[in-house]
Amino acid sequence: VCGLVWPRASMLLCVFIFLTLCPGNAALLLGSPGPIGRQQAGPRHSTVIMNAHKHHAGHAEELSIGDSMELGWEKLRGKPLRRSLALWRFFTVGAFKTVRANRTDTPELTALTAQWVKDGLLRLGPTMIKLGQVFSSRTDLLHPAYIDALQSLTDDVPVVSSRIVREIIEAELGRPVDEVFDAFEDKPLAGASLGQVHRARLKNSSMPVAIKIQRRSLQALFDTDFKNLRLLARMLDGWEALQRRRQGRTGDVSRNWLEYTDDAADLLYKETDYENEANNVEKFAA
Repeated sequence: VCGLVWPRASMLLCVFIFLTLCPGNAALLLGSPGPIGRQQAGPRHSTVIMNAHKHHAGHAEELSIGDSMELGWEKLRGKPLRRSLALWRFFTVGAFKTVRANRTDTPELTALTAQWVKDGLLRLGPTMIKLGQVFSSRTDLLHPAYIDALQSLTDDVPVVSSRIVREIIEAELGRPVDEVFDAFEDKPLAGASLGQVHRARLKNSSMPVAIKIQRRSLQALFDTDFKNLRLLARMLDGWEALQRRRQGRTGDVSRNWLEYTDDAADLLYKETDYENEANNVEKFAA
């Protein structure tokens, strides 16, 4: 999104269409999440890694920031059209805001816009959070203000409550947590874009383990998100090619947004394969 420049008429038309189609979309109108620092991981232990991906939301008590975000993502899971509209609303409004910031060229507005982008990625969920983390190191592509904002995504991803974590584990294993573990720490060791990690001890064992919990339905979410991201990447590549032709720089291809998107998709799909990750852990531990 950053650095995108569209013709003014087309941009205003897109803004009007997407604001009209998805007013008040829950994924974009949830309150801006506040910072939650990552917990420092303890010493290395043997690791149990589970691909737990089902839970039921709907409790009436006050929700944590992470639970509120999860509830917002839940409303768009399994609904590709609504999810796509939410993404394109973010892309369109983000384009408008970044172009305005670029044209005014004031540090304050650029910083505010970068913060808005970061908050929007958080509200859109795991795919966008992970992409923000990936692009936070691309100083060759983004303005320093965006780099600074996106780097906070590496340690400011809110975690879900222990209630939801226990529901995920019990749905995956078919048994209560207390029947599987002698001890289970509700406070996570770490939270990330695709899941979070908790310390535990196996039943009738003194062996400490780390339980890695994956957010629900990530692959279905990736399928929808990357279809839209590839379309956006093609648009960006086409626009930049047009700009190069206008400026007589036909041989100067410094960025390939579709290639970046394909690389990110490959990375994210691999990171959801917890069985492969568990095998790698065992190989390193041997």
